[in-house]
Amino acid sequence: MRHIAYRLSMSLLVLASLLVSQGVYAKQPQPARKLHDESGGYRWILDIDAAFIRVDKNLFGNDRAVYGEHSDYWYESALTFGGSALWDFNLAGNIYADLAGLYTGSARYNAGVDNINNKYINRLDFYQAAIGWQSGDLFDIGRNALRISVGQQKFTLGTGFLIWNGGTNGGSHGDTWIAPNQTWRLTGLVDLAIGDDYQINVFYLSPNDSPDTRTQLGGINLEFTLDENATFGVTYIDIFDSNDKTRENTRTYAFRYNSKPLSENSLAISSEYAFQNRPNTRGDQNAWYIEPIWHFGGPANVRLSYRFASFDEGWDPLYYGGSDWGTWYQGEYLGEFILTNENLESHQARLVFNPVSDWTINVIYYYFLVHNLNRGQFANAQSRMTERSLAQEVDLIAEYHVTEQLSLTFEAVFSLPEEGGKQWSGGDELTTQGLASISYSF
Repeated sequence: MRHIAYRLSMSLLVLASLLVSQGVYAKQPQPARKLHDESGGYRWILDIDAAFIRVDKNLFGNDRAVYGEHSDYWYESALTFGGSALWDFNLAGNIYADLAGLYTGSARYNAGVDNINNKYINRLDFYQAAIGWQSGDLFDIGRNALRISVGQQKFTLGTGFLIWNGGTNGGSHGDTWIAPNQTWRLTGLVDLAIGDDYQINVFYLSPNDSPDTRTQLGGINLEFTLDENATFGVTYIDIFDSNDKTRENTRTYAFRYNSKPLSENSLAISSEYAFQNRPNTRGDQNAWYIEPIWHFGGPANVRLSYRFASFDEGWDPLYYGGSDWGTWYQGEYLGEFILTNENLESHQARLVFNPVSDWTINVIYYYFLVHNLNRGQFANAQSRMTERSLAQEVDLIAEYHVTEQLSLTFEAVFSLPEEGGKQWSGGDELTTQGLASISYSF
């Protein structure tokens, strides 16, 4: 089986090279997705992803001293395959079932060297195995207003500030950048939508993490539509059991507001505040962000935004994920491989435009600061930190949507340490990263 998986991994990489004569390509962050077809019947799914990533002067030139190994380039590949079915029972609602597998393959150390004991990975796992009931036209508050489901599946909240990825990527699971492990190992979900104005989600979640901490959490989420372009959400999350005793009994309370632009040359807002009580560690923690987004519109559909985000020392980042570029992996290098959302502050400026209909360009700038020196993820600095300024990063991302099924992504990333970053990492050089990836959905 290992030989077959290895040959499949190499085949995926060769396929990527054939499809893109200039190189390989990347996968855009994807929203939550249901496998089953709401119109009924059966549906098959087959998705192929592959990526090649090269980094120069990793960890500002000091990765071997910090990690014990050196990373310069690596490959990632993923294959998602399966099917779904939906049976409509008219006034009794409908039942659906989703079943899918996931193959992941990666070769060589990634930039964070979190796979130091798993340099070559070939894995075959379940991706989704869930069954659910939907109310259909049973109630007069909307079609499928009530959904009840159990099993291994995706569940997300908002922009992914707290809850997005149910599975661990990297380490023994591989594929840190493609990040295909997004489903929760076990879920129990009750979703109720009352027209277009109210949405209630009651959830039980157990993550597919590595190492397996046997964590269990539950909660409730309420979403309110304020007007035609704005929503307000309230979330409560309780980690009621975990082998990681620092997480057990952690309770999180979150409030978020999001608006959409009403027209060209208009402002939108994305924001969230979360309060966390952690009785087994440092007590109460806070995390929040605010992001005004100006939509200029026009032929290039230009958008310009600024975001400030803050995460206390001792904040549990929970299960955040990538709903969009920079959200919530902050930086295609530092956020993807080096840093986590804890004891950290960040400034982000982002420009997005479409020079032609099939291309999307992102230019993203980050300035990172340490929230509290020599604490949290910065407790084991190479030398004692005396400066909060950590690093700057610039991400240049180009997406080419060749067809509805085929998309290519290319990245050029530049990351430079500030004084605090030099003290923390022990390196003082400019890190550069290049990436090309391909994603094809049959």
